[in-house]
Amino acid sequence: MSLPLSVLEQSFRIAIAPQPGGRLQFAAVKLLDPDQGQAFLEEAGAHLQSPSMAVTASLFVKRYLALVIGALYSMTFHTYGLNIRLDNLVLTTDDSWKMPRFLLLQPGERPAGGEREVWRERMIRHISNDNLQPLITAIAAYSRISPNVLWGHAAYLIHHYYRQWEREAETAELAERIRSDFRYLTEVQDPLLFGSCDKNPLNVTFAEVPHPAKQGEVVRIRRHCCLAYLLPEGKCCYTCPNLDEEKRIEQILAKER
Repeated sequence: MSLPLSVLEQSFRIAIAPQPGGRLQFAAVKLLDPDQGQAFLEEAGAHLQSPSMAVTASLFVKRYLALVIGALYSMTFHTYGLNIRLDNLVLTTDDSWKMPRFLLLQPGERPAGGEREVWRERMIRHISNDNLQPLITAIAAYSRISPNVLWGHAAYLIHHYYRQWEREAETAELAERIRSDFRYLTEVQDPLLFGSCDKNPLNVTFAEVPHPAKQGEVVRIRRHCCLAYLLPEGKCCYTCPNLDEEKRIEQILAKER
């Protein structure tokens, strides 16, 4: 398989069997069960020192989305469809669920020759229907957090990465593929893709402000706070909609030093 496994591991925390997982392992499909899902979030919340199930759910999904971005990266950059069905996925870590890793039991597939657009539709349906949509629906139900917050995390990261990938594309062909895949993700209006959402939750716009240290670049502002500031040592991210501009600039400049 000509897929950069080191990039998947280092950038998205994804490994493919037979690579071993960590000491702690949890079958992702169990997150759909209210009892097992709540028990997992309670354990993860203890590791985070989270004050509530809603805070834990928000931060878990925000970090879980590395898997989804990794699957989209594989699709767009390498025309390879990772199999991220929940029953093919094991969450794993050595000692803490603060930042889980992802072990795929089976790898995935490539499209038949000349059928990329048909295959892309199938892959995006797979990513949503076999993973993200049922996961968000289940976690939102038993954690009592709005699914709009969790879909908002997904929308923000997809917009962020596709814009970054387009900006950094090394060839015109790759840049066009990135734009095409992003347009499809954000413009498709198939109600079967997004569960209880009455429209495509990725088809949103974000406020942008000039980057204070990088001329010509912008900072995209999230539509929903991720609630990280409620952790004992937490604070608002510099992309948080609740942060005032003076503190936002201060945080961005501190990060750039």
